[in-house]
Amino acid sequence: MNVRLRKCVVGAAVAVGSVVLILWLLHLLLGPHCTPHARVRAQVAILGEKVRAFRCDVGVLPAALSTLTAGDLPYGRYANEYDLTDSWGRALYYASDDRQGRFALFSLGRDGLPGGRDEDADIVFEGSLAPLDREIWRNRGSPVQAIDCSAYRTTPQQSLMLRQAAAAEAAKPAPRRGDDASGCRRDR
Repeated sequence: MNVRLRKCVVGAAVAVGSVVLILWLLHLLLGPHCTPHARVRAQVAILGEKVRAFRCDVGVLPAALSTLTAGDLPYGRYANEYDLTDSWGRALYYASDDRQGRFALFSLGRDGLPGGRDEDADIVFEGSLAPLDREIWRNRGSPVQAIDCSAYRTTPQQSLMLRQAAAAEAAKPAPRRGDDASGCRRDR
């Protein structure tokens, strides 16, 4: 009787394990995943907000996106090196006009050329002008005339906590390029 019960338990465990394995494989094959274009859209939006936060913290727009990766900033790094390239391995485009308090941040999409449709479409940070001196881009989004820094104001205690958190974050090793915190699967 004991042997028979053991066989039933083992059989049930194998059946449950098989079902779990099949469901896991189906999730990997058919589960949700992001296209490179969707990832870059999210990346450009996040980086645009980081540029705005830098402007509110420092008082000027960064001269180049690489400024956001410097380790000697008052509140620590705003971005990592790998944040400055799109999913196709090309650098994101950035230009700023600090006199007017506006900037342009965009990717040229999969094809690397201005314009395009679907995956080839340009990805422009909402509210930026890209590039600032070309009329064709002026109609694509409303200019950032003044950046409202009220959401970024902090008390001295919060500033101290932010600096400590930035120092702790800087001490951590940088994530690899393939890591994706959004839960999106990288298309290889």
